[in-house]
Amino acid sequence: MVAMALLLSTSAYALLPFGFGIHAGMNTSNVGGDVDDTKAKVGYQVGATVDFTVPIIGIFAESGVSLTTKGFKQEVGDKTYSTNAMYLQVPLYFGYKISALNLLAVKFKAGPYWAYGIGGKYKDVNGKKHDTFGDDGFKKNDFGLTAAVGGEVLGKLNVNIGYDFGLTNISQVDDYKVRNRNAYITVGYKF
Repeated sequence: MVAMALLLSTSAYALLPFGFGIHAGMNTSNVGGDVDDTKAKVGYQVGATVDFTVPIIGIFAESGVSLTTKGFKQEVGDKTYSTNAMYLQVPLYFGYKISALNLLAVKFKAGPYWAYGIGGKYKDVNGKKHDTFGDDGFKKNDFGLTAAVGGEVLGKLNVNIGYDFGLTNISQVDDYKVRNRNAYITVGYKF
């Protein structure tokens, strides 16, 4: 009877429309705009998620907060310089989940994101370090669009592959455009 009660309570919990989870993964970021000779920079992200799924239909909304690193590498002469930026990022996804008996699901999601720069450093051509979000660096607020496709196993384990497309010009220099670009892969667990 105890085993039956546990099974039923676990099944009932799985039918709840709210889910909470954690994730971690790798970023490959760069910038678009007026910056020349840039190369992608590898970073990371960790965070927590919350989602609401309409039972049976498969439509869902998902949000959360991530600590994510972005930036880029730039070649000047024979030297390569890195710009490192750390953001707190809040996405708002809307998506659709196709599932087979709660064993395996494929998820498609997209929506806006907002990010706030909380730290980072870069070196100028003279080798001097500066704050990425200082007076001579980038703007702290970033806004853009994000989209991902993922898989979910047993409603718990998930993998997502996605892309952030920054719409905000983060440059503080007039008539000079810099926008974040970021591809990512994350692995997560849903409670």
